[in-house]
Amino acid sequence: MNRASRAVDELARQTAEARKIPLLSPEEAEKARKAREERAAQQAKAEAELKLLADRREAERLRAEAEAAARAAMEAEANNPGFVAKLGQGLSRSSSRLAEGLAALGRRKLDDETLEELEDLLITSDLGAKVAARVAASLSKERFDKEITEEEIRLALASEISEVMKPREKIVDFSEGTSPRIVLFVGVNGSGKTTTIGKIASKLSEQGARALLVAGDTFRAAAIEQLTVWGDRAGIPVMSKPTGADAAGLVYEAIERAKAEDLDLVLI
Repeated sequence: MNRASRAVDELARQTAEARKIPLLSPEEAEKARKAREERAAQQAKAEAELKLLADRREAERLRAEAEAAARAAMEAEANNPGFVAKLGQGLSRSSSRLAEGLAALGRRKLDDETLEELEDLLITSDLGAKVAARVAASLSKERFDKEITEEEIRLALASEISEVMKPREKIVDFSEGTSPRIVLFVGVNGSGKTTTIGKIASKLSEQGARALLVAGDTFRAAAIEQLTVWGDRAGIPVMSKPTGADAAGLVYEAIERAKAEDLDLVLI
């Protein structure tokens, strides 16, 4: 059989096969098209659900990692105190060492040896060589070759520290300016803002000033609770909001309240 005959036979075969395929009516063709579209939509929906599930799992994994990192950081901070905590520990040790040393020096005659020991004690307690020398000189002038008590040493030390601090003190007159006078306390965590504001509030309350305390550090629950305690002690109202609330909004409301109630001070 030559090539032409084979081509004719193949064409005849393909024609016969094509005749076996039934032709669809328009309704059947439309139904088949809709079925294909429905299958494609179902497949797309399934793929979207799988992607959403994968995204959720990834988000949960990242959140778990973040929480673990936060816990680790908190544990590390608890085991490794910061600068303020270390400073407090150092001052506490210095204070204890100073108290023990002063007790040992008490009830002794104030001679050259005692004065030298006193200076050494004050210097090693981080009071500085100048302050130590001034305290020793003051005591030597008043009590040399006489018996000296621990209380006398403490009074002399307090007097010298007061003299050192005098040039640095600054008197703040809260009565100046328009009412209400707004005072903002700023500082890093642990620097004593809440304690300071509490003490000032107590003093102002004794003087008859009408004040309002504002817990502006809304992202630290402990600060809000601590300020509330100080406010209760001083008999001064405290404004606060739940942890994480808008601090600026809280301060604005506090100032408006102070104006409405004709208060003297707003301590933030």
